[in-house]
Amino acid sequence: MAHAFEQLQRLGQALLRARGFARREERTASGRRFFLYERRGNGSGPAAVLVHGLGGSATSFLSIASGMCALSRRVLLIDLPGYGQAALEPHETPASPLELSEALGRTLELLGEPALLVGNSLGGALVLGSALLWPAQVAGVIGLAPAGAPFSEAEAAEVRRIFRGGAESGPELGRRLFRQAPWVVRLFSRGLGENIADRAVQHIVGSIRAGEQVLTEAELRTLRVPALVMWCDADAVLPASGAEYFRRVLPSGSFEMFERSGHLPQMERPRAVLQRISRFIEALPPRARR
Repeated sequence: MAHAFEQLQRLGQALLRARGFARREERTASGRRFFLYERRGNGSGPAAVLVHGLGGSATSFLSIASGMCALSRRVLLIDLPGYGQAALEPHETPASPLELSEALGRTLELLGEPALLVGNSLGGALVLGSALLWPAQVAGVIGLAPAGAPFSEAEAAEVRRIFRGGAESGPELGRRLFRQAPWVVRLFSRGLGENIADRAVQHIVGSIRAGEQVLTEAELRTLRVPALVMWCDADAVLPASGAEYFRRVLPSGSFEMFERSGHLPQMERPRAVLQRISRFIEALPPRARR
């Protein structure tokens, strides 16, 4: 089944290329390999960079990739170091969250213009962090079910358990990721669990500790770019305390509850996600849309 799951991933990559996304390899300043899938769009919005979550890849945005091209001038999907086509080499050590962020910094540098950053789960934490690190290069930021809020000891232990990996963990993970898991997820659930057992994923999972957070309250209160966090009402992966954390610390109007979706809203409700992103782009100040 692991082989079948890898075949499914390759099919997603082929579909991205068939839809006009050109793939290229890039490197961070520290030499980490990552991949970009890029396509010109015909929208008036800023260039958009879509960032996957833990154990994911660029293909997790397949359902909205073409739709984003109708909203933005350029659309880029990323395989972070250690994920997707940028899988770890046998001798390579897994990347830390900071090293994953470096791939976003390099992408913004390559773009040479302020971009809209959209990230899911771990990717949501990374794009919010990037907006804090490089605000002049970010036109706006959207976190879809983002990680980054602090965990209690019990919450941290539960997240580590959910992402423990292994074939036997796949069916539970598949159920938790979606409000209603698609048939293809049920079919390949064992492979999903084995994918999560990958070294790159488990390195991040093993670092999850109570009280530690990617995005501190003091940092988020300094956020000065247009931002939106869409928390999913049926999210069974991240603890509900994260919703209250982002609601409390983000600027007014930057938090919304997204209905009828689990942890992967871009896959479960792609049309609704695109509609909300479209409204976000329309509300950006004119200088951010140039």
